[in-house]
Amino acid sequence: MSNEEDAEKERLLAEINSIESEVNSIEARLDEPFKTFSYIDSMSTSLPARLKAIRDRGYIFKAYLDKQVSEIFDKWSKVREDYKNRIDYMIRDYRFKIAGLKDRCRDIRRNIEDGYKPYTQLSLLR
Repeated sequence: MSNEEDAEKERLLAEINSIESEVNSIEARLDEPFKTFSYIDSMSTSLPARLKAIRDRGYIFKAYLDKQVSEIFDKWSKVREDYKNRIDYMIRDYRFKIAGLKDRCRDIRRNIEDGYKPYTQLSLLR
C-alpha cells in the first residue's frame, strides 16, 4: 500500500471515528425528552396536592390559584398520554436509526482495515 493510500485510509478512519463519536453523543441525549416529560408530569400531577397542603396550613390568599391548578391538571391529563406516546415513538425510532448507523460504520471500518479499496462507501453514511 502506498503512502497516499495509507493517508487516505487514516483520513477515512478518523472521519468514521468522528461520525461514531457524534452518533454516541446524540444517543446519550435521547433520554432528555423523556426526563423532561417526566418532570413536567410529576410537577403537573402533584400541583393539586401541593396547593391543598398550602391551604391546609392556612394560606387563604389568591383563591384563583385553585381554579388555575385544576385547569392545568385537567388539560395535562387530556394530553399527557399522547405526548408520552410521541416521545416513546421518537426515541425508539432514533435508537433504531442509530443502531443502523453504528452497524454501517463498523462494516465500513472493517472493509477499510481489511484493505478494501473503494473507500467511497463512506458517502453512504451521509
